[in-house]
Amino acid sequence: MEQRKEVSLIFIDLNNFGYIDKKFGHINGDKVLKIVADLLKKNIQPDNFLCRYAGDEFAILTTYNANKCKILSKKIVTAIKDYNYPYNIPVSASVGIACCNFSDRIIDDRIETIRNLVNVASLASTKAKQNNNNDHIIIEDFETGITA
Repeated sequence: MEQRKEVSLIFIDLNNFGYIDKKFGHINGDKVLKIVADLLKKNIQPDNFLCRYAGDEFAILTTYNANKCKILSKKIVTAIKDYNYPYNIPVSASVGIACCNFSDRIIDDRIETIRNLVNVASLASTKAKQNNNNDHIIIEDFETGITA
């Protein structure tokens, strides 16, 4: 019998980061990225996997369900927004979350599932940026395509 496991990917994309680099310089933009990385580390549990995905984007791979991911994401968005950055640089983030259940498949299927989660979550973060919702958090069910 297959054992089902919840896997979610939280994709964090800083808003208007190009503006920060242009107005405050790349050195200060780099400081912001380091501060955000530290904030993320402080707000996740040791069993979560955090990485800087690219540029101003970060990803958290977790076994949390959609509701727990949303709670964590709100905490992260608030921590990023409320931090007192050098030169009062305004920093905010949009978050896309992709959730799915998968069985104990062969490793290749797991890797492909994670790649697909990254893709779905990154697209959801783009939707969150376009949404006038204050939370800037969009959840996509990887298997059904349902947005919450």
